[in-house]
Amino acid sequence: MSEPAASAENASGACSVQTALCELVASGAGVEAAVVVSLDGLPMASHGASFDADRLGALCGELATLARTVAQEFGRGAVDETWVRGDRGVAVLVAAGSAAILAVLARDDAKLGLLRLEARRAARLVASMV
Repeated sequence: MSEPAASAENASGACSVQTALCELVASGAGVEAAVVVSLDGLPMASHGASFDADRLGALCGELATLARTVAQEFGRGAVDETWVRGDRGVAVLVAAGSAAILAVLARDDAKLGLLRLEARRAARLVASMV
């Protein structure tokens, strides 16, 4: 039987963005790293495998802008998720409210359904804190 999902709340009931990212990486969904970036690509918090958070933030900001442009141009509405799948893994961008983006790097064997579920959960937590 699986254990209940961890909560990003601390003893006082307050959540932290860092805790939410730690729990996402530990979720068992194949997540290697996660970073919260502002809409203009500035990293706000990160956790996981070694990577250049500044570079990832900048690229995620650009990708999010491009995704919004495509969605607007073709009448697809607001963008909540953007997926990039390569032969060595997945990058997922999830809207975290109106002020931030959660970027997730996952292994090529990631459980995509669980990854989506956990990333959306973490994005909701982050959105409530930023």
